[in-house]
Order: sequence, then structure tokens, then C-alpha cells
Amino acid sequence: MTKHERQRAIKQIISTNEVRTQEELCSALHKQGVRVTQATLSRDLAELSVSRVRSGTGMKYVIPQGGSTEALRHLTGFEILKIEANETLVIVRTISGHAHAVGAYLDTIENENILGTIAGDDTIIVIPSSQKKTKTVKDFIQQLLA
Repeated sequence: MTKHERQRAIKQIISTNEVRTQEELCSALHKQGVRVTQATLSRDLAELSVSRVRSGTGMKYVIPQGGSTEALRHLTGFEILKIEANETLVIVRTISGHAHAVGAYLDTIENENILGTIAGDDTIIVIPSSQKKTKTVKDFIQQLLA
């Protein structure tokens, strides 16, 4: 099995099941015939930007690009530190290393006023669909903090 196939299996399992631990994930992978070490599994989770978020039943894994939107919304609110805007762009400051996940979330929600995002380590440039929508986009992102 290739790395790509293994990571696809990981995404499928996390997207369709509530996985709380690496042991549970490893067991689910074994049921699909995928043999993986804990070290490889940890690297795969990091490469896939998998996060652990609190759910009603405890902690669980989520995948930013295709995971639970509500869980990602909850997580995103904790990762955003500051939101600023000028006449044309919105800048979002996050906890170091979390800009990619927040940017991916903003892209996934498909807000018609957001043209796209560019994420670094702790900063995201959010490009509004027009200059007239800059304040609307800033206000929308601030609602994520609530």
C-alpha cells in the first residue's frame, strides 16, 4: 500500500467515524488490511493537518478540509488571535502553526464574499470578492470567535 492510499484510508475513517485515539484509528486501519506503526500514523496525521477537538463525548480527530464543519468552527474560534482589515484585505492572526487549518476552514465554508485565502504560519490574507465586501468579510470572521 502506498502512502497516498494509506492517508486516503485515514481520511475516510476519520470522516465517517468518531475516532478518539491513535489506537482506535490503528485498529480501524487494521480492519481494512492496512498495517501501520504508531510513528508512521503520527506523521500521517500531521501531514493531513488532522486536529483533535472536543466533542460531546470527549476528544475526537477531525480533518480540516472534509471534517465536521461545526467541530472546525469551534476549533477555529480558539485559534484566531486578531483580525484586522484595510480597504481591500482582511488579515487574520492565529496561534503559531495554525493559519493553514483556519485558512482551509474559511475556504471550505464557501462564503460568497470570500474570493480566497493565503495562509502562512500564523497569518492569513483573506481576499474579499470586492472592496465593498471587506468590512462584511471582517465581521463574518469575527463571528467565528463567538
